[in-house]
Amino acid sequence: ALSPYSNYYEDGTTDVLEYFPMEDPFFRHPYLNLQIDDSDVRNDLWGMISSELDVPFIKGLKWTMNYAVNKRDQNRNQFQDNTLAITQNGLALKENYNNFNWLYDNILNYNKVFNNKHSIDATFLYSREYRRATNTTARSTDFFNQKLGYDNLALGAVQTVQSGFSDQNNVGMMGRLNYTFDGTYSLTATVRRDGASVFAAGNKYATFKALGLGWTISNESFMESISWISGLKMRMSYGENGNQAIGRYQTLARLGTRQAVFGDGGSTSTGIFVNSIANSDLGWETTEVLNFGLEFGMLDNKLTGSIDYYSSNTSDLLLQRGLPRITGQDFILSNIGAVSTKGIEIALNSVNLKTEEFSWETGFVFDRKRNRIDKLYGQDLDGDGVEDDDVGNRWFIGEPLGVTF
Repeated sequence: ALSPYSNYYEDGTTDVLEYFPMEDPFFRHPYLNLQIDDSDVRNDLWGMISSELDVPFIKGLKWTMNYAVNKRDQNRNQFQDNTLAITQNGLALKENYNNFNWLYDNILNYNKVFNNKHSIDATFLYSREYRRATNTTARSTDFFNQKLGYDNLALGAVQTVQSGFSDQNNVGMMGRLNYTFDGTYSLTATVRRDGASVFAAGNKYATFKALGLGWTISNESFMESISWISGLKMRMSYGENGNQAIGRYQTLARLGTRQAVFGDGGSTSTGIFVNSIANSDLGWETTEVLNFGLEFGMLDNKLTGSIDYYSSNTSDLLLQRGLPRITGQDFILSNIGAVSTKGIEIALNSVNLKTEEFSWETGFVFDRKRNRIDKLYGQDLDGDGVEDDDVGNRWFIGEPLGVTF
């Protein structure tokens, strides 16, 4: 809507009628004096220290240290006068957000070639990460005196305060060995142990292993006579990976507050209730992947591509499991069952035309995968000798996740 008004001067004269949109936050009326005092200041401090040291007397051994820190602060102050917030007789708000993160890595690497045949690349890692966040929000309304605005929230008759705190720790240790013989045969072995504070006591740490083998067939002597093949490599790998993608404190029973009035004309009281159920067994979700691959290049790499077949099995999935309403809760985060996935990926790329001034390439990618639920809770309540489905959550053994029957 538009609001008409005229400018009035001390000599009693007026100028022509003007129109201003009421929703414009900079709208100023000579009598209503609408305004918002809004201050939003943010500071971001980031720093990094890195060092490298070649260890004396051991050729090929290097130590690297990285430390990064990030500190972010936000301070917002806002005041709306009583005309703009006429039912509240003024509204003031003060918000403070503070975030502090740091990451510390120690890396020890050894790289050496023996007799021009044997290549070794070994890496050892120790890593720590910390995150902390705090926030405070204070709000006040119904001011009997608005002169100090947000600088004195105590002048408001109705005051509310909210605050929060969270922190998280992660630690990781890893050892990896890469070995290559004559540029043709390769082996990679990795062991990693990770810890995350988001999980329950006794389940914060998990160990993951990986092994990879490679054979560059095009480097073999019997391939020298096949000139139209410019590259050919077979590879196989097996690895484990962990998932910690859950919120902080989700393993704990968390409390909420509600206001209640007891009796007619009684005073308001604050009550506490449980708004989430604890899960003292919550731990890492683990995925095991087996992959077979073939990479090739033909006609001086004018045609290149790869074919991959993979099979993965994920156990102890981190999923929200529905609960009967009689429990007072709708869901609980749990490690549930197992899911398997199989798929194939094919990628082709061709260089059709290439000159100093023009190039033309084409690419083709095909991907097909299927997943199915292999296990849920191990229950057979109906006694038919087959594990029960979870109809309420739409989880059916032998079927993909999220199907609708």
